[in-house]
Amino acid sequence: MTVVKNQIVQKTPIDLMALAVEKGSSIEYLEKLMILQTEWEKKEAKKSFKFAMANFQSKKPEIKKTGVVDYEYQGKRTFYMHAELSEIQKQIDPVLSEEGISYRWEQEDVDNEIKITCIVSHSDGHEEETYIKAPRDSTGGKNTVQSIGSTIHYLQRYTLVNALGLSVAEDIDAKDAAFIAPKADDPLGLDRDVLTPRHKMWDVTKGMFSLGNITMDEIRKKFKVSKNSEKLLKAKK
Repeated sequence: MTVVKNQIVQKTPIDLMALAVEKGSSIEYLEKLMILQTEWEKKEAKKSFKFAMANFQSKKPEIKKTGVVDYEYQGKRTFYMHAELSEIQKQIDPVLSEEGISYRWEQEDVDNEIKITCIVSHSDGHEEETYIKAPRDSTGGKNTVQSIGSTIHYLQRYTLVNALGLSVAEDIDAKDAAFIAPKADDPLGLDRDVLTPRHKMWDVTKGMFSLGNITMDEIRKKFKVSKNSEKLLKAKK
């Protein structure tokens, strides 16, 4: 370590290696310095990655759920909104590029499930991985190719969101959304069912409401709810 005009200059392993070469140091000593240099570069790359991610977090947009899934299969309607992968990429790619961050996916088949790994990399060399695996999505009468493609797309979206710590605007999750969507021919909900403890969706609705997955306003979009039923929904067991 040397001092230049009241500033401390930290010597790196490569600097020490140059000095060692000038002094005619042994090969063994130079090899140790090369190992130190490699480790030093990894640490510096990780620092750069963390710094770039911190900058990204301060500038990242809130992702809006603009994609709509709406179909009927075997007499059951499924309706929900989600954040399209292409829309997520459109919003985050310019910000990531400014920070020298990129991402890619790798795919594997593990125990009859599809495993998608999102790898986030920084231009200085450090990268980190996030993975999720899931079975093929055979809902909605999809054929084999469609079920694989649906799962891959789903996992790419969620691994990217998790890896980058993105905030997605609150909405109802796909698996729980079908029963609270208004009918296509009744957008104002004039033909809504009356929700009582005898209704087949009572337990599911009460459970989701208790967990905070849906709000009373969202329940009213699908059902007619009396004051008494509302009290029962809010009542704790």
